[in-house]
Amino acid sequence: MFPYGWASIQRRHNEERQRAARRIAHRHIRDHSNPFDVPAEVFTKLYRLSKITAHFLVECLHQNLNRQRQHGIPVHIKVLASLHFFGHGGYQTTVGQGQYLGLSQPSVSKCLQEVADAIITVLLNGMVRFPETEEERAENKQRFLQIAGFPSVLGLIDCSQISIVRPKDTALVPARLFFNRKGFYSLNCQFVCNAKMEIIHLNATFPGSTHDAAVWQGSSLSQLLETNYVNGVSAGEWLLGDSGYAQLPWLMTPYADADENTPEARYNLAHTKTRVLIEKCFGVMKTRFRCIHKHRTLHYDPVKASKIIAAVVVIHNVAIKRNEPLPDELQLEDRLRPADDPPRDMNFLNVVRNIRNNITRQYFA
Repeated sequence: MFPYGWASIQRRHNEERQRAARRIAHRHIRDHSNPFDVPAEVFTKLYRLSKITAHFLVECLHQNLNRQRQHGIPVHIKVLASLHFFGHGGYQTTVGQGQYLGLSQPSVSKCLQEVADAIITVLLNGMVRFPETEEERAENKQRFLQIAGFPSVLGLIDCSQISIVRPKDTALVPARLFFNRKGFYSLNCQFVCNAKMEIIHLNATFPGSTHDAAVWQGSSLSQLLETNYVNGVSAGEWLLGDSGYAQLPWLMTPYADADENTPEARYNLAHTKTRVLIEKCFGVMKTRFRCIHKHRTLHYDPVKASKIIAAVVVIHNVAIKRNEPLPDELQLEDRLRPADDPPRDMNFLNVVRNIRNNITRQYFA
């Protein structure tokens, strides 16, 4: 018995020594290499941003992330490890054992949580905001008008299903609620973008089975625009959405079955040419940050996945604002859905239809 027991002890001792050696090696790589020293093209391929924009992000988050032990992970390594994961969507061990970062899987997991939280705390409110001032709204409307002549557009709205692993069942939120009509578990995320493809509103909290119209009705932006309309603050301004949304005074949708060469058909054409920009926005964001691509799955619970999505949106906006080159080979998704208008009283429906008809007569007759 003794030799067997001693052999077991020796084996465990050797395994622990090997683990300790790997930790030391990782720490040596981490502390004695500088990922910013790689060629610019390699850096952008690894981290999906230029060096100067990555430096900017590190500087923005440095104070929030610098609360660490003396031998903690440097802030720039935390940020770059997270950028690598956001950009490639691979397993954490692949990211952490990269040539330049030297992080273990648990360390990468911790980095992701810390960096996502820091981005939300420091940057989200400033980087993802709906136009509030008259000047901001006027700029938005003018940029959209130049695309296809559609007037008074504040933003483009659409939802996208971001894949997640099957969440745990809870009494309040069973896992089946996250199983969407396309056959996978997801968050149904609502986005609004401006004409520069910046995201100006995000709601990434609804389970995948929730219809787009229900996500919209439950969003703070829907309530804000309705309140503004009632109070006369933004009457005559609207979002553009596809036929999956209800036509509202503050949300313009296409006509169903418009005849060719009619004002309604020209309205629909201008609507489509303008609204396609949000499909391009999705393509840019998901090509650059493949962790939210349709062929990737976020291996996190819904709360953590929602934070990662929010962090990705912020970095997407940073990239747009800093004129980062658009990624190649954009893939646009098929987003056409049948209409599912909620019931409304006839007086309200008549008001809504009259607004759309007035736009059509004035601009597309």
